[in-house]
Amino acid sequence: MDIADTLMAQIQLLWLLPVAFIVLMLFRSLRSRGRQDDKAVNRILSQLPETDYQLIGDVTLPLNDQRIQIDHIVVSPFGVFVIEAINRKGGISGEPKQAQWTQHKGRREHPFPNPLRQSFQQIKALEAVLGSAKGLMPVVVFIGKSEFSSPMPDNVIMGSGLIKTICAQNYLMFSDAQMGDIIRAIESARLASGKASVSQLRYGQQLEATSRRRKRLLALALVCMAFGFLVWLVVKQASMPVPDDAGAETRYGDLISSITPAAKSEVKPGANTVWAPEVSNSELRSARRACNQYVSQLLEDDTARLHTKKNQACAEYERLKQEN
Repeated sequence: MDIADTLMAQIQLLWLLPVAFIVLMLFRSLRSRGRQDDKAVNRILSQLPETDYQLIGDVTLPLNDQRIQIDHIVVSPFGVFVIEAINRKGGISGEPKQAQWTQHKGRREHPFPNPLRQSFQQIKALEAVLGSAKGLMPVVVFIGKSEFSSPMPDNVIMGSGLIKTICAQNYLMFSDAQMGDIIRAIESARLASGKASVSQLRYGQQLEATSRRRKRLLALALVCMAFGFLVWLVVKQASMPVPDDAGAETRYGDLISSITPAAKSEVKPGANTVWAPEVSNSELRSARRACNQYVSQLLEDDTARLHTKKNQACAEYERLKQEN
């Protein structure tokens, strides 16, 4: 096996690596999407003073025959904040009573479930655990580069305004003992946590986002496969054997026959260039080099344009040689 064959075999294996990488990243991204959202909100909530604000994350509570997931609960003397994090980019539009909101990305529109309905279910689940709705405050926070193209509904904020919204509540509602009772009630009622344990509304939202991400990564994988196929074709073409000398000799013979009789006498048999006697005139040497150059180019690219330029250069060389 020569070097070209070895190189082609290596290329055939290497172009599969991007495809394998994309497939791996696809499954990892589907698992880590929700975790990244939670980490972003956690970084924001970590700015709250720990003495007054206690964070409980990833809570799953029962509600009738459903399992309701709550991303973040902040227990404080000023209320219990139930936070639902949404990761959307682009423009957002929606009304509180609409079943579907809309995400605008350029000319495309992507509907998604109204997060306020999920937030309402979270409040009902937490109310069933605590036995009262006192101090429960729903908050829907959008994480990512998004903005509302319609009036923003109540209890819906952007990520940058989360701390301000929580700290704006300064009316004392719970004592330290009551805060402890709330935390213990939530911890005792919470079910086994897991991203698969979500309500149907939450599941539909994640499924729709997962479908879009799969389509994008599949398109990227197809592009990588097409690029790898083109590389394989180039390497295969480069590894093809060079034609034998018989064809070159035939073309060379035809080329020599097209040279003027005076110039043909200067052709050295078996060579690829026109040979002329050594002369001292620089103009004559330049003309000879030009004639030789076009003769060599014609052996590789037999075109009418090069034939014309070769005849002109060789004729000029013959004229200068006779004058010399």
